[in-house]
Amino acid sequence: MDEKDRFIKEHWANFINNCKSMIGTNTGFDYFQLNDNIRNKVNKFLNTNRSLNFEQRNEKIYNTFFKKMRKTNSMRLLSGKNIEMAGCKTLQILVDGDYGNYLEPDIHYIKINKDLTNLEECFEKLSDRNLCETITDKAYSVVIQNLKFSDHLLKLSYFIKSKI
Repeated sequence: MDEKDRFIKEHWANFINNCKSMIGTNTGFDYFQLNDNIRNKVNKFLNTNRSLNFEQRNEKIYNTFFKKMRKTNSMRLLSGKNIEMAGCKTLQILVDGDYGNYLEPDIHYIKINKDLTNLEECFEKLSDRNLCETITDKAYSVVIQNLKFSDHLLKLSYFIKSKI
């Protein structure tokens, strides 16, 4: 965590460029809400149940607030790490999930199941240089064509101006 131990941007890019592949995942929430109702209820629960140990507390929170909740409010996103890997043409092995309709399994990344049941299949794909090159090239194209920082800044500035 010391600042002296961190990569500066050039070293991070060099590190990524020197990796044969990287494992990753998307980011987000399974119980996304536009308001703070659940968070406030959980915080209140935490304040009144301080005597419970970590496991008891988490189990009670899940059972009380989330177990019966429908997961229609899920929000999963492509992370900056996914974009960095694709931009450096580093092959990604990504946990099965939603990558914002930008990255698709076996087209832009090698998919690994959450329970790792396809680990051998992933290793086989990793040993196929042509497949790996094709996947990294396609992921790179998606990033260069659709996910440039400057494009998103322009979209954001347009959105902000339209709201003023």
